[in-house]
Amino acid sequence: AKCEITGKPADTYVNCANMECNKLFVCSEEGAHMMEGCCSEECKQSEYRRPFDPENAFKPFRKWYNYFGDDFKDRHASQQAAEQS
Repeated sequence: AKCEITGKPADTYVNCANMECNKLFVCSEEGAHMMEGCCSEECKQSEYRRPFDPENAFKPFRKWYNYFGDDFKDRHASQQAAEQS
């Protein structure tokens, strides 16, 4: 497999640091550092980005409520309701 960021050989799957994306993608350690755990520049700019630990690039992220308050949950619930209407 190849890193989706660098194109170099990689075999580790990570979730995007952007909580609104959370895409599972193949990433090298170099790619993870370059994008701070995100899958794209757009995700890197998100206000709902989980903190990236450069010392442990492949450490799994914790649940959303460890990083954000109820405003994130309420926003997500209202978006889902709008999509169902």
